[in-house]
Amino acid sequence: MQSFRNLWKQCVSCLTLLTVGATLAWAQNTPPPPPAEGPTISSGRTWYFEGLIVIVMFGLALFVVCRSSRRN
Repeated sequence: MQSFRNLWKQCVSCLTLLTVGATLAWAQNTPPPPPAEGPTISSGRTWYFEGLIVIVMFGLALFVVCRSSRRN
C-alpha cells in the first residue's frame, strides 16, 4: 500500500510540474520581428564559452560524486 501512495504522489508531482512548465513556456511572448530597413546587428557571439562552462560543471559534478562515494 505504501508503494502505491509513493507512486501516486510521484505521478501527481510529475503532472503538476509538466502542467506548470508547459503553461510558463506557452505564456512567453514572442519577440517582435526585426525592422525591414537597415542592416541587422549581429553580436558575433560564439558558443565556445558556454560549452566550456558546461564541460567544467559536468566534470566538477562528476568529481564530487566520485569523491563522495564509499570505498571498501
